Amino acid sequence: DMDDALRTAGYRVTACSSGFAAVEAAQEQSFDLVVADIRMPGMDGLAALEKVRSVLPHMRSIVVTGFAAESDSIRAVRLGVGDYLRKPFRLEEFLGAVGRQLELCQAEKKRAGRELNLRRAALWGMENLTREVCAGQEPVAHSRLAFRVAQELGVVSEAAEEIQQALLARVLPERFSRSG
Repeated sequence: DMDDALRTAGYRVTACSSGFAAVEAAQEQSFDLVVADIRMPGMDGLAALEKVRSVLPHMRSIVVTGFAAESDSIRAVRLGVGDYLRKPFRLEEFLGAVGRQLELCQAEKKRAGRELNLRRAALWGMENLTREVCAGQEPVAHSRLAFRVAQELGVVSEAAEEIQQALLARVLPERFSRSG
């Protein structure tokens, strides 16, 4: 049984009896990995995975099946399934897939944390730079300069816009509190 094997290997497991139960569980708590069988009562595993992903978009996944239909393989690829195991498979193969997916999950969390820290540092730096350069100018000039500097540094356009908006959100209230 996969649940027992995962628990024996030291993983915390929430077993669900159906795709509907998995979707409900994902709405109540966060998971790093979902293992789904394609053929399940009610909602099939891929449909359940798609619904769970709408709640937990960064969650990793493994799909297992005893029925290797090409259409299911294509759906799995489109959903971005991390691993696809055909039954029968060896327990070591399954645990290896779980380990790989959880390593990828941890790497993604670390990358996201570094990115968040970089955005915070960029915002702080831009805020200080624009205050020095744009002293006495309108707040919009501050945010425009921050946006241009972020673009020149190669910050993704979306992140540059976030920096510009965050800077405006910080500078405008300060400007109004000083003038009032």
